[in-house]
Amino acid sequence: MTVDEARDRAELLADDGSFDDALALLAEARTGAGRAGALALRIDEGAVLARAGRLDEALAVLEIAEASAVGLPLLGAEARVMRGSVLGALGRFDEALPLLRRAVSELEKLDAPELLADAKAELRSFGNLTSPKHAGTWASLLRRD
Repeated sequence: MTVDEARDRAELLADDGSFDDALALLAEARTGAGRAGALALRIDEGAVLARAGRLDEALAVLEIAEASAVGLPLLGAEARVMRGSVLGALGRFDEALPLLRRAVSELEKLDAPELLADAKAELRSFGNLTSPKHAGTWASLLRRD
């Protein structure tokens, strides 16, 4: 199975709520992947963990992925977008916003329009939620079951 096939299959599994299966698939695919492929799969692992509500684990995985992305600018930016998203979900906007701004700046120089659009959307949503007009909105959303 190629890295792209593994990423697609893991996303489908996560969509069905089969988070453990998705994580197992990503781990298995990572063993045979090269550096860039393994890093992409690691970023997806962080995304699956976040979707499963395991935000602290997701953050730890994404921090490692970001640190491992030296020389791989697109994957580094992707890791920063995901990490910024998780930080925002944890209510840590003071850390999320600069990270997302950096990712947007990097992505504007790369050919990744979909990821750039995602990064800008995250930045806008967190920027809106941290404005005085929306104070407390994000915190109330986090308290919901």
